Amino acid sequence: MSSWSKGSKVEKLRREQLEHEGWLVQTWPKIKFGEQDLFGAFDLIAKKLGVTRYEQVKSTKGRMPGMTVETIKNMQEAWKHSCDHDEFYWVGYNTTTKEWKLRRILDPYVVGKL
Repeated sequence: MSSWSKGSKVEKLRREQLEHEGWLVQTWPKIKFGEQDLFGAFDLIAKKLGVTRYEQVKSTKGRMPGMTVETIKNMQEAWKHSCDHDEFYWVGYNTTTKEWKLRRILDPYVVGKL
């Protein structure tokens, strides 16, 4: 399985999990080439009870992968326009253990230390 299709599968699993938990989830059609993330940093947006979550979803076999410098810069730009009810997450799915690992990003200016 290519990394592109594995990533799409993991994003679909995450969407289904959030919907099961009662979140309204929006994703975008996947394309193989070019920009497809919201604001260049997020794979999905989820809303529930006045809270908006922005999530970057990754698959991994162990340690969470790092973010690219471009993703960090895009996340910092989105953060400037956020409000108190917005939450930012870096979400990893371990394909070996089938477990989710969520890291809430409280300040994207220190996100490189995740």
